[in-house]
Amino acid sequence: MIKKAYADTQSGQMHYYYGGPQEKPPIIFLHQNVSSAKAFEPTLRLLTDQFHCIAVDLPGFGGSFDPLEFDSVSKLTGYTMEFLDTLGFE
Repeated sequence: MIKKAYADTQSGQMHYYYGGPQEKPPIIFLHQNVSSAKAFEPTLRLLTDQFHCIAVDLPGFGGSFDPLEFDSVSKLTGYTMEFLDTLGFE
């Protein structure tokens, strides 16, 4: 089963889809620009019986927060790392 959730990062709420055995190492799905994590739903359905899958809506897309400014890929990387830290991944 694929579920939806929100992670409260220091920068804002990030929406994501997840599923699969949580004791397995995660596979993190990052969507292309001008898209959302919803594009990964068919893939998650195929993989969540064997893998812990997480597809995140990057800031400014899908159900995630709209950043005040976005001027670099480095900024996007920082938001993604905040998201992973919030979920407790190393």
